[in-house]
Amino acid sequence: MTRERRHFPRIPQAFDARSRPSGEFGSGWETITVVNLGAGGIRFRSQDARLALGSLLDISLSIPGLQEALVLEGRVAWSDMQASGVTEHGVEFIRLSPKHQAQIDQLVGFLKGRV
Repeated sequence: MTRERRHFPRIPQAFDARSRPSGEFGSGWETITVVNLGAGGIRFRSQDARLALGSLLDISLSIPGLQEALVLEGRVAWSDMQASGVTEHGVEFIRLSPKHQAQIDQLVGFLKGRV
């Protein structure tokens, strides 16, 4: 039996979000498919297999009830190529403000109601 290493539970709800290399405001956003989301991080599928461990990403999440998307910074913790040709990535959120933490909690609460 494997031991869960996460500090926060994850919500297994698929939805689309966007990502780009952190701080690269001129680069376009890539659409990603979120596999699960928690207060500490996100797991998503992407066509981009080039994400190096430790690289920083901006993650844009649309939250029901907010006019603007929530943009968070994260660090790639792991990547795993799937047989289908897509890659799954685990990203740990970093430098979360209390406001961003509350917004993630709001999104997790919303998704809990849909699971």
